[in-house]
Amino acid sequence: MRNDILKARHENAPILEEAKSLLGQRQENEGKAQLLTAFRRHFVISEEDSRILTSSAADIGTHFFAALKKVKRIHGDCRILLGSENQRIGLELMEQCSRTLNAAYQRLHRWVQTEFKMIDFENPQINSLVRKALRTLSERPNLFQNCLEVFADARDHALSDDFYTALTGSSGSNGRSQAAKPIEFSAHDPVRHVGDMLAWAHAAAVTEKETLETFFTSEGIEITRGLEAARATEPWSFLGDEPFDGRKLTLDLMGRNMNGVMRTLRQECEQVIRAQDDTVLTYNLVNMFSFYRTIFTKLLQ
Repeated sequence: MRNDILKARHENAPILEEAKSLLGQRQENEGKAQLLTAFRRHFVISEEDSRILTSSAADIGTHFFAALKKVKRIHGDCRILLGSENQRIGLELMEQCSRTLNAAYQRLHRWVQTEFKMIDFENPQINSLVRKALRTLSERPNLFQNCLEVFADARDHALSDDFYTALTGSSGSNGRSQAAKPIEFSAHDPVRHVGDMLAWAHAAAVTEKETLETFFTSEGIEITRGLEAARATEPWSFLGDEPFDGRKLTLDLMGRNMNGVMRTLRQECEQVIRAQDDTVLTYNLVNMFSFYRTIFTKLLQ
């Protein structure tokens, strides 16, 4: 019986050896699979994330910003590979990340422009998603600045239309009409006429400032971080070394948003002044202009 056991062990030795070898290979393959999974998680952009960031069919929402954050992390992790023996892999992966990030930022840029053109100007509050998009775009200063240009142009056009409607009662290109009596109905009384126009412009300017301050004051720190990060990676995007100043930007945008209104207001006031030959009325108008000059000066401080 002992001989039978030794014979069986001898005959099964190759099988056991092969089984041991296969088990070792399995463990090795499992280790490689784990390494590959970890590598893909840290260094490779998934097809789903790529689709969310670059496809025009995908919505801009929380999934977009989550995918963008992930790709930015992958782009940073790829720098580790540049210190390895095979730098080619690191360079190729970083190039892929850069292409995806650029496409995502461009898509976000176009989306913000569209949103600005569709803002409800009766309630010009910037919604949370657009605010997050602007914070993100601050990492690309040129795109960020371009979005501000679009916003200023849209507000200038809308406010000019609103002022025209307030003056005449007729709907401008915005298609809205007002229920209140048009300002032009008081044209027979120069002082009241000018006063109504100045009061409307002041109220509009206050609303603009409050809207802009709400965004650039509350989001100023995040925007500053984005711009500083961009300064480190894209120094050519900056013409000077001035830090981001939310208050200065608010006042600049407010002036540009009100540009069309102020141009029309000046023309209307000049027409009233030229038509006057009454010294008392002219004196009253000068006092009113002085009063509103003081008010607007305080508003711009």
